[in-house]
Amino acid sequence: MKRIEKVIEAIKGNREIMKRLNKDAYCTPEMLAGDMQTYVNALKDGRVRYSVMSVSRSGMSRQIEIISCEKSDYGYWFRQYGRMLEMLGYRVNRDNLVVVNGCGMSMTFHVNYSLIHTFCRLGLISKSVCGKLSQKIN
Repeated sequence: MKRIEKVIEAIKGNREIMKRLNKDAYCTPEMLAGDMQTYVNALKDGRVRYSVMSVSRSGMSRQIEIISCEKSDYGYWFRQYGRMLEMLGYRVNRDNLVVVNGCGMSMTFHVNYSLIHTFCRLGLISKSVCGKLSQKIN
């Protein structure tokens, strides 16, 4: 069994993720696993960009855009990861920005660190790759 097939089985075995997937008619475990793999590959290549688009007045909430540059036959385009993040339990607003609460640390680092460790728990990446990628932020 290939690694991506094991990840799909792990997604299907996770009740919380499946509950969110069942609410969304446009996302399947296979699509989610593919988006997760694309994110990991883009992070390894240094193509992921995190931008804090807005900070609340109190400073306790941030809206973060997470995109990667992808190449196609027609040129370059930017992939947004809002749906993947929403299926993994993050709050995503209508502009496809991740809404993160908290202060006192880099919230972009926090999102990447949490995502990479989630991918490790689902079996997408090994612990050694997890240790390297969780520290990698633009």
